[in-house]
Amino acid sequence: MVTKSVVVATALIAAASSAHAQSYNWNSPRVVVNPPTPAQRAADEEARRQEKAHDAAASGEASGGGINGSYSTTFPLTENPISEGGSWTNGGATGLGWANVQTTPGLSFGTGPVNAGTYLYADPTAVLKGAWAQDQQVQATVKVPGAYGRACCKEVELRIRTTITRNSITGYELNCSVVPAVPYLYLVRWNGSLNNFTYVVNNATTCVNGDILKLTAIGNTFTVYKNGVQVLQGTDGTFKRGSPGVGFYNSVDTNWSGFGLSNFSASNVGSSDTTPPRIQD
Repeated sequence: MVTKSVVVATALIAAASSAHAQSYNWNSPRVVVNPPTPAQRAADEEARRQEKAHDAAASGEASGGGINGSYSTTFPLTENPISEGGSWTNGGATGLGWANVQTTPGLSFGTGPVNAGTYLYADPTAVLKGAWAQDQQVQATVKVPGAYGRACCKEVELRIRTTITRNSITGYELNCSVVPAVPYLYLVRWNGSLNNFTYVVNNATTCVNGDILKLTAIGNTFTVYKNGVQVLQGTDGTFKRGSPGVGFYNSVDTNWSGFGLSNFSASNVGSSDTTPPRIQD
């Protein structure tokens, strides 16, 4: 994930950061360097910009690598599809029948086309790589900068115990409508092939900008929290393993960047965030 290029007056770094010959005299206390060309200066500036972005991802804004059952990210990079150094598996690139997830700094969101016709239910989906325990949790903040009318449907999704392979996605999806006029919150089991899914439990809830959505899977019990309050619970024992992740749905238009998720975190239950959330009265 991290590509570093720093312009330092040493032969080792200079050789890595410039395609132009430069002269050095290791037997002299002085180092002679040919003046950089405008093209070199532009390349070095771009390298510094990339280094800053990638270092931010490596130093905490995106951490964990999806290897040890713990991962968090603010989606600091611009990527299509999302990778963060190879930490994510995408529904289009790997699953083929679905779409990918993309990011701009501070936001993850779907890629087109609209979920309709041939692409109905081909939700943009991405899950973390690595080994994850059966009991896990995933959380993210809903981002909806603008307001939507009454047209259905646009939704943000959390994924849990999900596995993406060629022409197959199995696991569980929590989806929440971001259209206030069409409120719904569903826990859905994905059974493998495109358009093969089963509703587990649902209610009439919507998500607005700033809501914190959380999904836990402990044994056969799935529990949903919005802003720390339990709003939905269901049971299913079909899939025991898989990874957490994100997804999106849009059957209205191609404005995917108009809604998304930020401040994502996931962990095996017990490794972090062990304080139980408040349960709604």
